[in-house]
Amino acid sequence: MANIETIAVVQARSSSSRLPGKVLLELAGAPVIVGILNRVSLCTDVDKVILATSDDSSDDQLASRVQEAGFEVVRGPLDDVLGRFEKALEIYPAQYCIRITGDCPFIDPDWISRVLAKHKMMDAEYSSNALNPSLPDGLDCEVINVDTLKTVANLANESIDREHVTHYIYTHPEDFRICSVTNDVDHSSIRITLDNPQDWRVIQRIVQEVDMDYLSIRLKEILDF
Repeated sequence: MANIETIAVVQARSSSSRLPGKVLLELAGAPVIVGILNRVSLCTDVDKVILATSDDSSDDQLASRVQEAGFEVVRGPLDDVLGRFEKALEIYPAQYCIRITGDCPFIDPDWISRVLAKHKMMDAEYSSNALNPSLPDGLDCEVINVDTLKTVANLANESIDREHVTHYIYTHPEDFRICSVTNDVDHSSIRITLDNPQDWRVIQRIVQEVDMDYLSIRLKEILDF
């Protein structure tokens, strides 16, 4: 296996209470989750992109569709998402881990690069563009040093820390070098995440109305719309 400096782990599962199966909804001719993985892959600073989902049978179809699209899948505990990340990083050792959630169909590769660059420049252990929200909800990106993530996996015992992966870090800021990355203009009132049927209608309309390929749509085009 080629050396991996930066791995992007996209976490997703099929069991959503507000919009069941949302990651498999068809957007621009492919499941939402495949679109997310493809958009992350457009970031030239990322060496590997994988899906981390659960080993529950409810996610069999999700894993299958993603593998059919050419991406690798790591499966682990349904509620212990941090455990899934641990497993993924044992299989694919890296220096930096980028965490993306499966409800971000407009995740922006340019912003992934921006957060990663600031993370390295500041010699941070954890960086995020969501600590002090300034971007539309749905562009969240986190960068964690893999060594830091492994430390957290040993320290985090509460279910909320295991489920939300980085929760232990930003609730113990005195223990980590944390970097917050913000936009010059506050657009945090805009919502382009996928959590409920109304979100889905907005996302579909953006893709339909913006006159360009879905994978090419960036923050500028969304703001113009």
